[in-house]
Amino acid sequence: MMILCGRAPQLHKVTSIRLADAVAAALDEKPDRVRLQLKTLRPVGGISFKGYGRGAAEMTAADASRLVIAVAGSLAAKHAAEALAAFKDLKPLGPKGRGLELQHFLAEHIDALATGGVPARHSSNVPYRVYDLAAEEALKLIWFAGQSKASLPRAAVVRWFRPDGKSDAAAFASEPMPFPLATESRLARHFPRGGLLRSAVVTARALKEIADAL
Repeated sequence: MMILCGRAPQLHKVTSIRLADAVAAALDEKPDRVRLQLKTLRPVGGISFKGYGRGAAEMTAADASRLVIAVAGSLAAKHAAEALAAFKDLKPLGPKGRGLELQHFLAEHIDALATGGVPARHSSNVPYRVYDLAAEEALKLIWFAGQSKASLPRAAVVRWFRPDGKSDAAAFASEPMPFPLATESRLARHFPRGGLLRSAVVTARALKEIADAL
């Protein structure tokens, strides 16, 4: 029997406010905070916009990708646009990134999660002892937070489950790196001038819930 994958039909148009509330619920954030972050993204083109009510734009995986990056990368809601600008155009460090910038790769990944193109979790057929738990960190953003942060690199990693219980990853950075996968320890070693590193992780469960909201 052939199993067809695809999106479940939506009963309501997914507007920007619905997307913001879905992201807030998935990330366990306050809805008002994510709505404020959404508001700061509209003037810079971070979210599709063409009106309100029935005329409102329907959200896509690209909108979800940019909102997730902005929310995860900003410690204060008013800095959401700044965070999006800092991370969205990160370049892939290896072939797993398929030549795509972070925002586009993550959008395609969210769409694949929504349609069943990639597993949302480990298969129940895989024994727990052979699980690779790294893919529970579906998106990680990494940045230097000191006063020299503007001259230091930013990085990101997108991970996903494989049917065999292992995981795959695509890494991205603001400049070329001497390694294919960016981690806090590697950045600390290669850029010692930056004394404070921060990272934010969006879990696999959360990213799947956001994908399912589209």
